[in-house]
Amino acid sequence: MEKTNYTKENLEFLTVAAETCKFFEQVEQNSPKEFLAIATKLLPLLYYKTVVVPVPTTISDEETERIVSEVDYEHIRNRIADLLGEKDYFLDTMDAEMQFSDTPLAATISENLSDVYQNLKDYVFCCQIGNDEVMNDALANCLAEFGNYWGDRLLAALRALHQLYYSEDEALDNNDTDAFSEW
Repeated sequence: MEKTNYTKENLEFLTVAAETCKFFEQVEQNSPKEFLAIATKLLPLLYYKTVVVPVPTTISDEETERIVSEVDYEHIRNRIADLLGEKDYFLDTMDAEMQFSDTPLAATISENLSDVYQNLKDYVFCCQIGNDEVMNDALANCLAEFGNYWGDRLLAALRALHQLYYSEDEALDNNDTDAFSEW
């Protein structure tokens, strides 16, 4: 088997994926302004590093390991939601279900980012195992899920984060994690 897991693109994607997971896992260490400043730089990089990776052909018929439990997912979602407060909510006009709705659909940054986290963390975990076949199939699965699901979630969250970061609201200049509750 060719060592395609170790191409420059794959290694850069793995590095950014691991850093993104670490950022989400340590979200409470940031003020809302710091969170937005980092997220508006890291998430576009993640998107770019994902789209340049060639999708490998799966080797095994078995599914790759999933390690992010519902508890882990909710833990990340709650931490992001707590940090953002009421600013966690945004209207998602690009949602596929919008075509069936007379009213805008509400979404949350925290849920969208938790969806991203779940796929990335599962991939990073499989890479830590060190088995080339597992790494290959985990990458193929992660990239397929990117195209089908979490890439859109990433972009939706990034749109909302962009609007928050570039708003002229003075509450963002606070280093207090309750800054959003003043809005």
